[in-house]
Amino acid sequence: MNPEEEHHPQQPEAGESQQGHSPPPHEDAQPGVYDDLAHQPPGSAQFHDPNQAYVDPVSPAPPESHTAGVYDGAQAPQPVSQPASAGMPRRRAPRKVTKKKIVTRRTGGVSRRGGAPSRKTSYQRPTTTYGGGGMMNVFIGLVGAAMLVLVLMVLLPKDLSGIAGYPANRIDKSGPRNLLSEAQGVMVSQSEEVAISEADLNTYINHRIQGDQEGLMGSIVSFDGIYVDLLANGAEVYVLRSFFGMPVTLTSRIRADSFRYQMRYEVVEFTIGKIRMGSGNIKPVIDMFGRIKGGLQEEEYTLNQLGEIRFEDDQVILSSKI
Repeated sequence: MNPEEEHHPQQPEAGESQQGHSPPPHEDAQPGVYDDLAHQPPGSAQFHDPNQAYVDPVSPAPPESHTAGVYDGAQAPQPVSQPASAGMPRRRAPRKVTKKKIVTRRTGGVSRRGGAPSRKTSYQRPTTTYGGGGMMNVFIGLVGAAMLVLVLMVLLPKDLSGIAGYPANRIDKSGPRNLLSEAQGVMVSQSEEVAISEADLNTYINHRIQGDQEGLMGSIVSFDGIYVDLLANGAEVYVLRSFFGMPVTLTSRIRADSFRYQMRYEVVEFTIGKIRMGSGNIKPVIDMFGRIKGGLQEEEYTLNQLGEIRFEDDQVILSSKI
């Protein structure tokens, strides 16, 4: 036995795997054969290789696995061939569109189509319809028909053909009879009477009052004259106007009587066209008659000084007898 081999054990070649500890010597070792592992000093068996890492004897590391190594006799697996379409981008499958069925719940008093959800009530008031429309439609129709009839009645003027002196002759320049002067003469004499016909009265009034519509309504409303229909114990005054060229008649019926040598006048009825308003009327109509009275202030003062005024058909008699 070579002494150099005793102190210098053979080193493993590069690439060979070494375990962290040496196995025990074989019992069946042949005599005369040198065992390098059996002759190592105690405590140095685990560090015989300086390049080997320390392995804990209590919990040794799991054995290494070698697959297709350099010194492994196992045959390496064959490479799997890729299909021709492996490098091409993968097409996305078409998306399946499904229609969702919407289930609506019917509530009380709401139709299947176009109905907003509402709270369920124990009782719902039934609606009455006539010919497919509700009561509101019927009411609106009645109001519209009533307004149409009202407009037609307003625009239908009264018949003035029975009034003497209608229409007034505005072309005649000779001038009417001076009724104011005659009434003043009766007032002064206190013993005379004078009769004034309906034609003379209407001619005088239309010559005395010639008004024009002013204000915002001046462009659509025109003044056509004033006429008086003399009746027994009273008279009816007609004011004629045109609204967009259509005649509109406003009237005021007056009753006259004498009390203690003084005349009293009372308005009995107002009318607008064919509509009777009674003793009351709207403010614009009352103001219009008030303006006409204000334009005849001298005549009003003279008549109030007379003792008696008798109204008859188609004439009026002025008297100052006591």
